[in-house]
Amino acid sequence: MTNLTSASHLEALPAELFNHTLSYIFNPHESEIEESITEFGGYRFETSLLRINKNIHQLAKSHLHHVLPWVQFSLNWGAFAIEPRWLGVNYINTYYVKATKSPPAEFLKLRLRPVPQQAPSGRLHIKIEFPHPSHEAQEEVMRMVKSGTNTSMSLLVLEEDLASFMQVLRMNDLAYCHRNFPGTLISSDIYASRGVHGIKSEIVVAPSQQPKRYQHLILEFHVMRDSLHKTAIVGHGDIQLVKKSMRYIQQQLNYSAQKNLGLSKTDMSGRLSLETMGEAISSLLWLKHRGDEYLTEGLYSNAYMCYSSACVLENNWLRIAPPPTEFNFWTIVGCLYVTFGMSLMYNMAIAKMAGGLDLGPINVRGTSIVGYYGMLAILSGGGRLLDHHRFVELNMVAMIYENLAEDVDDGYRSFDLIEEIWEEHYTTEDLPSGLGLLYKTVKRINHAGHTPTSHPESLQELKGAAARGFADTKPLKWAVT
Repeated sequence: MTNLTSASHLEALPAELFNHTLSYIFNPHESEIEESITEFGGYRFETSLLRINKNIHQLAKSHLHHVLPWVQFSLNWGAFAIEPRWLGVNYINTYYVKATKSPPAEFLKLRLRPVPQQAPSGRLHIKIEFPHPSHEAQEEVMRMVKSGTNTSMSLLVLEEDLASFMQVLRMNDLAYCHRNFPGTLISSDIYASRGVHGIKSEIVVAPSQQPKRYQHLILEFHVMRDSLHKTAIVGHGDIQLVKKSMRYIQQQLNYSAQKNLGLSKTDMSGRLSLETMGEAISSLLWLKHRGDEYLTEGLYSNAYMCYSSACVLENNWLRIAPPPTEFNFWTIVGCLYVTFGMSLMYNMAIAKMAGGLDLGPINVRGTSIVGYYGMLAILSGGGRLLDHHRFVELNMVAMIYENLAEDVDDGYRSFDLIEEIWEEHYTTEDLPSGLGLLYKTVKRINHAGHTPTSHPESLQELKGAAARGFADTKPLKWAVT
């Protein structure tokens, strides 16, 4: 490295300075791409250094592959049911080029990389195998995550993103896998079996590493705990630490303690259902909170997909692993359950209109926004429990969205009500410029008697006015403090 006849000045640097230079060039924090309206967040490493000469290429590539703390994942799904990138979690897909940022989420628009990648092997290689579907809801998820061309994934995740990535991977687990204790009935003739009805995973440690480089990464896998999951650790340098890690990941001590209490397998399955309920609801609230953050920031596609992910998780969890019937906390009789669904519906509508997203009608839990508007009126005491201006604004959200999404063709039937509401409670001077334009657009279309069929251009005019009018509308936060 210090030879003065080196082919470049970079190679003439002392080894310590050379390595420091590589650490600066390939610093993930310096190479991170910020989330934007059109592009996912991620990493964009400057690779021109690799083209100086063969020697620099090998040294820089070695740094990028072996010094940065990568974890490699292999999954038998071609896409995620709940996509980490929509939630702001970075990873690199080594099979496919970067995904197009356009909802809906059933499949990110991917195409194969034109050149096979020499990807880093990672400090760990984690192989995830989701089980074959044995429930109607699982079959629906499988249609989302696999197609003729997308049947598997190979991903790279940096250490700093690993905890968040594992959190979203767990959400996919909650939305797909059964929650039974081994040996209990899943259906009339199917008994739950570890590694068959749960995830099979293998954590492979790359050779020639000290445990301090990878042990903390292994422990992040504990979020995938479940009695039906089957995990193996291969290549670890400390056998005792492997045993301890396995007990921690699979919570064997917890299940042994319950068994010692004399609980039957059926009782333990019931406890698993309750634990799953708490974890699933926590994840739902987190997804909504993340969506609210994106909505406030004006990243409407991300916001919509966070709310949509909450719908996917809730729908599948309640179908595949419902809580015991005596626990009605997360049912129609529960206030939090109702207000959560209502806030999802409203916030998805705001994201769609403010972002100009064309995704078709939304029916959260099979209920339209008109139904949720009725719930809003009841739960808010006719609006008395909300700020007056806020209640009128939410009234506008429901009525405008109904006309935009439901293909109403018998005249904009709610426009007369919109005029009455706004003219009763506001003067034109009271309205912010965006809402003022929306109100004037509604009034003009209403007085002209236009419908989507007779005047398609009026629908586009209304969409544009709604995007500007609701751009500053805050998310409904009743279910999250």
